[in-house]
Amino acid sequence: MRRNLIIDLFKIVLACMVVAIHGINPSEINGIVYDMSINSIFRIAVPLFVLVSGYYFFYTINNNTDWFKRVFILYVFWQLVYSHLWLENEYSMLGFMGLIFIGYYHLWYLPAMMFAAALLVILRRVNSILMLCMIVLLFSVGLSIQYGFVYKLSVFVEYHYLIEKHSLLLSRNFLFFIFPFFCLGFLINKERWVEKVGNNNLKPYIYALLIGLIMESFWFSFGKQQVNRDLLFFLLPLCPLIFLELLKMKAPYDWPSLSVVSSSIYFFHIMLLDFLGSFLSISSVFLVIFTCILASSFGVGVIFLKCRFKYFKYVF
Repeated sequence: MRRNLIIDLFKIVLACMVVAIHGINPSEINGIVYDMSINSIFRIAVPLFVLVSGYYFFYTINNNTDWFKRVFILYVFWQLVYSHLWLENEYSMLGFMGLIFIGYYHLWYLPAMMFAAALLVILRRVNSILMLCMIVLLFSVGLSIQYGFVYKLSVFVEYHYLIEKHSLLLSRNFLFFIFPFFCLGFLINKERWVEKVGNNNLKPYIYALLIGLIMESFWFSFGKQQVNRDLLFFLLPLCPLIFLELLKMKAPYDWPSLSVVSSSIYFFHIMLLDFLGSFLSISSVFLVIFTCILASSFGVGVIFLKCRFKYFKYVF
């Protein structure tokens, strides 16, 4: 399986977007700028990460034991690394079980991806058109739950307390969020969409959908509740087009180890935000910048460690 340098470089940008989402205080920047960046454009980060994972999963779907083993070890390792943070809190039995099976903070992505991959293994022989219908249906359900929470749509009135209490879990989960994009990434590879797109220029469509994404975020601002905007309508058509455009680009050379840098930024950033924020009296914007730089330097160090110690491949 050959790595794509363009994709790996873009993943570093996406990882920095995730850091900004988690680290920037909305009170410190202009509201319009915050809506245009953190609440809209930066929301492409997680779906694109998932698309990439689904795309490469195509190569291992029929011999997937090592893939699941690696992601599971990755999850357990980073849960333990972050134990000093989550052990500070008190949990009910249900809350503790949620922590174990869903993950601490940003680590929710790993078990969600494992569940999505397991579902895809079961459905891998389903017709691609039917899969696309399933993707749209599942994403629409998650989107409806999130929209219902923000706008208190009448159809959700009876369940609004439940939705308000568990909005993140009900909409941003493996079934309604991760699986649709993971499956799309798989289909892009399986059906050779890059070859079908050929030399067609996707940029006008990408720009139009980006404008739509920003407008949707502004529309959300009129809701009565301020919530995480993980599911946005325009993400579903936009992110696959961005991914296809990236796949069409040819890199002059390969650097397979570069993917470690984006992983380092993603896994280290919560710890670094917490650590640096404890003694640096600076704006959250600069805190995010320092975190990205430091986490990237850790990634470069990990590249050298992986060359010497083979077991490092399981934790980055």
